[in-house]
Order: sequence, then C-alpha cells, then structure tokens
Amino acid sequence: MAGDIASVHKHTADELRALRDILTRENNNITRECGTLIHERDTLAYERNNLIHEHDGLIYGRDDELVSVENFIPETLILEEVSAPAAIPMRSL
Repeated sequence: MAGDIASVHKHTADELRALRDILTRENNNITRECGTLIHERDTLAYERNNLIHEHDGLIYGRDDELVSVENFIPETLILEEVSAPAAIPMRSL
C-alpha cells in the first residue's frame, strides 16, 4: 500500500551501541544534551525525528508516544522508513 512503512528493522542493544560508536567516529555530530540524543543527519532513531527524549527509564518520540526502556538502554529500537509525510508510529518494546 502506498504510504505504508516500507521496512522495519529491529536492532539489539549491542548493535545500537556499535552503530552509535561508528556514527560518532564518522563525526556525524551526535551529541547528548540533557538526556536528549540529537543526530544532525536525522538517520538515527526515526526518519525525520531527530529528537529522542530519555527520562526515568522511558523514551519518548516526536509524538510523545511511549516506549518503555530499562535503564535507558533499549533491548530493541525500531528504525522505520516512511514513504509519506505522516507521523511516525512508535511501538512498545
């Protein structure tokens, strides 16, 4: 269907740490500030959603939909490609 999510990729916490390390080494301007991870190229986390707010073991996306995270480290993170300019859904882990 047109406008649906083209693909969903799940990554383990170890894969995410490796990805974060690679992106940092490539100077992609990832910074952590006040519990918020900001990625300049909008390629980490959700497409067109460059802010992830972490607070009290919970992670919030653009639409403030809640995804539970233990100790700020997600067991999986869903990366989504969107073909239509719509709100990006977040799924409970």
